[in-house]
Amino acid sequence: MSTAIVPQAEPETQAVVLALMDRPPELVLQEAQRAAKALKDVIKGKPKPVIMNDEQYLEFEDWQTLGRFYAFTACLEGDPEFVVLGDVRGFKATAVALDKDGRIRSRATAYCLNDEEKWSSKPKYAWVYVLRDGGTSEEDPGTSNMVWVDNPKKPGKKMPKRERKLVGEEKVPLYQLASMAQTRACAKVLRNVMSWVAVLAGYKATPAEELTADMDRSGGKPQPAQDEDERVVDAEPVDIMEGEVHTPGKVRIPKQGPALTDPIALGEELLRVTGDRTAAQDLLKEIADGKQTVKGMAGSEVQAAWAKLAVHKMFGITATSSGSK
Repeated sequence: MSTAIVPQAEPETQAVVLALMDRPPELVLQEAQRAAKALKDVIKGKPKPVIMNDEQYLEFEDWQTLGRFYAFTACLEGDPEFVVLGDVRGFKATAVALDKDGRIRSRATAYCLNDEEKWSSKPKYAWVYVLRDGGTSEEDPGTSNMVWVDNPKKPGKKMPKRERKLVGEEKVPLYQLASMAQTRACAKVLRNVMSWVAVLAGYKATPAEELTADMDRSGGKPQPAQDEDERVVDAEPVDIMEGEVHTPGKVRIPKQGPALTDPIALGEELLRVTGDRTAAQDLLKEIADGKQTVKGMAGSEVQAAWAKLAVHKMFGITATSSGSK
């Protein structure tokens, strides 16, 4: 008689469950709770979380952080595609989620179209001279008509007083729609694979970039759509701006002097040519190796960023020097 041990058959339901599970659910949940706690610790330090109806939403960089816990990376699949739907124009982009072995785990397509309120038109601002008679002027009004104030960068010297003023509206550039379509696709594909952990952490599963209504980014205090304080840098115009009449869309590169290594000057120029804080930050990332703010940039980094900005294809023009008149 054979002495081989014959395993007893499992109940049918248990057999099905075991066949579908890679790992015990208790262990999966334990790891997910650790990841959720770590994510909350990171999000807790955000100065401007995205909150709507008392619910907090994760932005793309938050989904990236969560994805890294599980070795998931979002990758764009091809270039964004320009689409026309009747009178509506915009871009669609597709992204995939890759695991640590480079295998595709999910795919998502997202759109950004100009029939969305935020992506149709935007406030147009301009730096204007403050005049002695109480008015303002975008054009150089002549030294005798300007209000002069102390120059904080040059003690003992004066500079024309200028302020940023809302002058109307302008269409959102198409490259910004293309950029947002890509961001939405990447956030969406990470949401596909990681939303269950985000929900465990207490966050909504919809990526913040997909929200179209006004968002409260202050933890409870309503914010305007575009505020003076939501610039790449919060500072008065610096020397690169003085005495210059700027053409929207043109990039003015300092030929020499302190502006060439001044991060504030770089930030103001990025905001001026894009007209939008988010777009200015996206452009900064491209020319400054992924940096999200000019604060803390070394002079050599600023100078290198100016050089990349001077030949950037986004504007389709030749940059001009602020040293020329």
